[in-house]
Amino acid sequence: RGDILARMGKNTEAESAFREEIAHFPETTEAYTKLVLLLASEHRFAEIEPAPEAMVQASPKPATHPLAARQVTDTADATAPPPS
Repeated sequence: RGDILARMGKNTEAESAFREEIAHFPETTEAYTKLVLLLASEHRFAEIEPAPEAMVQASPKPATHPLAARQVTDTADATAPPPS
């Protein structure tokens, strides 16, 4: 639901849907990942870090750690100034 809302440009509703999915299914990583993408698309970079951390806490599987690290790295790259 959140993904569809985000694609329709209804970001506030999409964020709520992603957070609701996380609340009901905290071990599923997809909602965290899409929430991070949504926040990044809105340049809300300061709000991103808690999502990967919460994802690792809720789903401490081996595959979750590299996914969280990639989210942090990708969003950090997006906030970095361009090389000179």
